[in-house]
Amino acid sequence: MKKDNKKNDAAAILEIVGLAYNGYGVGKYQDKCSDKITFVDHACPGDIAEVIIYEEHKRYGFGKINKMVYPSSSRVEPVCRYFTICGGCNYLNISYETEVYWKKKIFADNFAKAGLYINNNKPYETIDVIKSEDVLHYRQKISLKVYSDEAVGLFKRNSHYVVDVDYCYLASGRINTMIETIRNFFLKNNKSLLKKIKLIILTDVEAQSAILQLKDEFSGKEKKILSNLDINKIYIEFNEKKEKIEKKRNIQEIRQIREIREDIKDYFTLSGIKFAYESFSFIQVNKKQNENLINLIINYLADYQTKRCGILNKDDFLFDKALDLFCGYGNLTFFALPFVSQMTGVESNIYSVELANKNIILNNDLIERIERCIPDRYKKHSYKKQPFISFINEDVEKFLINAAKNNSSYDLIMIDPPRAGIKGLVGYIADLSPELVIYLSCDHMTLLRDLKEFIQEGYFIDDIKLIDMFPRTYHTESLVFLKNEKIINST
Repeated sequence: MKKDNKKNDAAAILEIVGLAYNGYGVGKYQDKCSDKITFVDHACPGDIAEVIIYEEHKRYGFGKINKMVYPSSSRVEPVCRYFTICGGCNYLNISYETEVYWKKKIFADNFAKAGLYINNNKPYETIDVIKSEDVLHYRQKISLKVYSDEAVGLFKRNSHYVVDVDYCYLASGRINTMIETIRNFFLKNNKSLLKKIKLIILTDVEAQSAILQLKDEFSGKEKKILSNLDINKIYIEFNEKKEKIEKKRNIQEIRQIREIREDIKDYFTLSGIKFAYESFSFIQVNKKQNENLINLIINYLADYQTKRCGILNKDDFLFDKALDLFCGYGNLTFFALPFVSQMTGVESNIYSVELANKNIILNNDLIERIERCIPDRYKKHSYKKQPFISFINEDVEKFLINAAKNNSSYDLIMIDPPRAGIKGLVGYIADLSPELVIYLSCDHMTLLRDLKEFIQEGYFIDDIKLIDMFPRTYHTESLVFLKNEKIINST
């Protein structure tokens, strides 16, 4: 029989010696010799505090600060009144420099524990952190949870309790305007509609939009009421069906705003590439950091291209065939085009693939210019009968299995998977014999697991960049460049 965790609410004086990956402070006892650690809510490295231990295990526990004895010099005053209640932020009470230092240290320590190295160097000395220019108001998308007709906000940490929030310091100014609009519309005048909603997703990409995920379907009368919500685009989602509310008034509002604001378009621009966008597709929430990420990839590929030309003693070098797995609407795909002679994106989400194909049309002139620059010797391969760039709507694992069965090969493979990573897929990717793999990850632990598999398959880590895509939270993005040791050594 499983024993319950011991809950004694005992108090202890702890020194906070660091941060853990999940955002907790790491507390150690001052007054007795013990290796036991306590994960402390909202603690800052350098704090000495009286901590209430509310959950205890054999080797660790969880606690919250009851009284501060000596506050850390790295502490700052949180700007948000919801900070200790809402689960949206972890580090609003810590200086940004301290936050970045510990994000790098946590990642590097886990990297070293996994026995991984970067070109035979220790990770902490090698990994660069790309800091965010904006540490607040950077999110261009946010999901609001709904509790009955009482609360619209965010979950409390480690809970499904909805904290009623009227302002978010991580969200853009226009998102916060939408939050105010949503709250005024539903909480003040239309509570009966709110009872049928479980989630509201707000997006600020050119035109503002809202998706309402429903528990119960709206009637025709309720849809008519909803059309009065003062937001450019409104969608409802019920039973996995996404239905746009195409009320005449809503379309007129979009046209009126476009006449006033000429900068509102049917697409947004990212580092010179145009992207169509719909609210229900994935998007990186921090646009400036996404551009920094893209520039890192472009610069690496340009440098790689130059080095390969020198090694091969040729005037030009392109990857013959390239593959972008979990490509979405092409966030990375289009930027790799100058370095390849043929590109294929694979994505299981049909909406994202539809947008990716729209993006080919939006950028047709640029794509044609790039294609015309491909040297003739790269145009002689039989696969050039295929389009220069194409997108496939298919499960990634299924695609890889079929590609391996057909003895396909790709010189460059880019991977941007969900948080679960690519467990079970590394072998299939290695079977395609890519010379270079670019792996973008949003989860340290699944990344480390997958990197160990790549090393077993004969790859080595050439470089890693840590991108602080989500300031004031414990999350980061990791960009890893892996080379095929056998191919590199043979040239």
